[in-house]
Amino acid sequence: MRAAEEARQVETHLAAGEWSELRALCHGLAGRAGMFGFFELGAIALRVEQVIEADATPELIRLSGSELLAQLRDVAHER
Repeated sequence: MRAAEEARQVETHLAAGEWSELRALCHGLAGRAGMFGFFELGAIALRVEQVIEADATPELIRLSGSELLAQLRDVAHER
């Protein structure tokens, strides 16, 4: 997993309001996380993807994305 790099990408997309890019990143991340045994990370990424697909408010997307960002940073520090 490239958790540190993916954390930077999430942070960039959140700051810029690039929801479609964030959704695509989360989609791929959800699958990869499961393959590497990071099931909680995968579940959070899937939730962010679903929040974006549901046309949630930017505030809710940022809140969900912040949870993903924190989890990615935790994973990056575990390695």
